[in-house]
Amino acid sequence: MSSFLKSFFSLSILLISATASALPITYIYQGFDASGDLNGVSFINTDFSIVAQADTDNFKDWCCSEGQISHLSATIHIDGFDIVQLLTPSHIWYTGGSVVGFGKDLGANWMTFNHVDFIGYDLMSSIGPIFGNVVNVNQFHGVMTSAGILNFTNSELNASFEAVVSEVPEPAGLMLIITGLIGILIRSKRV
Repeated sequence: MSSFLKSFFSLSILLISATASALPITYIYQGFDASGDLNGVSFINTDFSIVAQADTDNFKDWCCSEGQISHLSATIHIDGFDIVQLLTPSHIWYTGGSVVGFGKDLGANWMTFNHVDFIGYDLMSSIGPIFGNVVNVNQFHGVMTSAGILNFTNSELNASFEAVVSEVPEPAGLMLIITGLIGILIRSKRV
């Protein structure tokens, strides 16, 4: 058997046996009519959106909830300001009831979402958007960003939450693509 075919079969077995359990997930938090300041510059009744990237494989137990996932990165866009990076580490947590929260990683809670649609949510699947009231926003203060310190002054506001899982090709699908490409390559060498 040629070394090419041996390599192909070895790669095939490796790809078929591989599993793709961890998935990238994006959490989108949006707030409406928020007030506060970014690096001393005030904003009043302004909309904002936070986009946080995470990995479903990072799900962990946490003392005060059913679990949490630390964000790999997070940005915030406040109307009238540039998009800035949150430098203070953040995470999402779930109580096991109808409450999902966003806050300082394993620390202070910045926003608490309470909605019946969260009942049974596992933090690792797509959901939403879900619209409702968010409380504890005034705890969102002293947060380091790439543009300075961010503080919200609202104690509650209208908001939405959405989670979107990014699907990655399964090993079998990847194997099918590779097999097709190799077939085309072999056929083109014969012609």
